[in-house]
Amino acid sequence: MKVLVTGAGGFIGAWVAEYLHLTGLASPRLGVRNSTALVRTSRFGMKDVAIVDVMDRQALENALEGIDAVLHCAMIPPASESEAARTIVEAMRAKGVRRLIYLSSIAVYGAAEGNLTEDTPLPTRVNPYAKGKQDAERVLLSAKGIDVTLLRPSLVHGPYGKVWTENVARRVVSGRWGTLGKYGEGTCNLVYAPDVAEAMIACVESPATIGKAYNLNGTEQVSWNAYWSRLSVLLTGKELPEIDPRPVMRRARLLMPIRELGNFMLRRNRALVMNLYAANQMTRSVFKATEGNLKLFPSLEEMEGYARVTRYIGDRLTADSGFTPRTSFEKATELSAEWLRLIGVV
Repeated sequence: MKVLVTGAGGFIGAWVAEYLHLTGLASPRLGVRNSTALVRTSRFGMKDVAIVDVMDRQALENALEGIDAVLHCAMIPPASESEAARTIVEAMRAKGVRRLIYLSSIAVYGAAEGNLTEDTPLPTRVNPYAKGKQDAERVLLSAKGIDVTLLRPSLVHGPYGKVWTENVARRVVSGRWGTLGKYGEGTCNLVYAPDVAEAMIACVESPATIGKAYNLNGTEQVSWNAYWSRLSVLLTGKELPEIDPRPVMRRARLLMPIRELGNFMLRRNRALVMNLYAANQMTRSVFKATEGNLKLFPSLEEMEGYARVTRYIGDRLTADSGFTPRTSFEKATELSAEWLRLIGVV
């Protein structure tokens, strides 16, 4: 089987491509926007590459030549998610390719609490990222002429992961972070990146998954306090102290206008922001310093999530595809810590 992996230079897409290549379960074609995205996967000698923007129908049609299935892992700006979904569907129809696995997210459930299944109604008041995923899901589930499966992974972590691995670790080892008492006892729904790759292949091979959406969670759901503490021990050999959450909340409120301004500028004037960034070394230094400081402190949305008790139930995926996540929290965190040391986090 020949599959096109969109976003093959990204965190999850590269894991999917590597998993396919190393297991021999399918032959991957690496869909990337430019050749610089191939740095990671090049070490395995994968040579079937398509330079493709998923918003470009003709480029997609060229990339789909001889393809049996599409694993859509590309990161798309939230406002363009539904348009990208339509473009992929049109290109697939034109080339007679029917099978599509779309990587969505548990973000579609917003801030819901409790045990959430695929039957849980999706809220309408969600952040832009979640709305983009919801819109794309609606487009794909209503599309004719393709066999689509939607996969909603929880918080994907592991080596090469930025958001839930590297950024979390840098915060943990900064000397300014600690456990948050009851405000850090919310559910940390982690799933290991290679398990996500394996789940996508299991869906391709399971006709019972066509036309459905699935939650994908890890083997265990620990608290945020437990995740931070385990990373701290693995990276520094020390337990994290408990800190007063009130100053953290105050800082989150103070930084909120800066975050909102940055997000607004990126949404409305991304080209201008990128031009300013590229203008000179001083500008780049200011941008990097600001971004680094923001990453060390949580947003209000993150703080709310650290206290939220939510579990995304993934039993339906196991029933329909036979897939069960294999990597324990302990093993996944140990492997992540090894990688974090290699890139100099500690």
